[in-house]
Amino acid sequence: RIMDGDHENCQCRTWVLMQPRAEDSAAAVKREAASDDAAFQQYKAGKKAAKATKAAYLGEARPKPVADYLAAVTVRINFYQGKDRDGRWAQILNMSCSQERRGYGTCLIAGLEELLRRESVDVVVLYPAQNGKAPQFWSSLGYTLPPQSLLPDEERISFTAGGPLL
Repeated sequence: RIMDGDHENCQCRTWVLMQPRAEDSAAAVKREAASDDAAFQQYKAGKKAAKATKAAYLGEARPKPVADYLAAVTVRINFYQGKDRDGRWAQILNMSCSQERRGYGTCLIAGLEELLRRESVDVVVLYPAQNGKAPQFWSSLGYTLPPQSLLPDEERISFTAGGPLL
């Protein structure tokens, strides 16, 4: 997970599927990720070394990436508004792959589904781009338009009308 935005009622998160470069080891990828996270946490906390840390976080002093970015997905995780339902529901806001028809998206979504299960997410909502490819991709993974919404009525209010649905 590279980004999270935790708020009282919802959480936005972005996950990235990365492939270590052939000349670099997986250990280098882990070191870079740990270094980025530490730099971000120091920058966020406003430590005295913020200028140097900020420069490192923004890439001014960072080494070349040791991995290729293959796919990314951003998800909003919502708590149910009603008190009679436990768990949470999620909206897939965006998904992108560096190359299509190589299995990157399928791999990323399989991992995402497992992570969402661990976080007690029981419904996933998405609005695939109507470009001829996205609907086919999502249906190949078992996503369908159910005859009746799996969300309670109070969750199906659009964001523009004051509800949680984007």
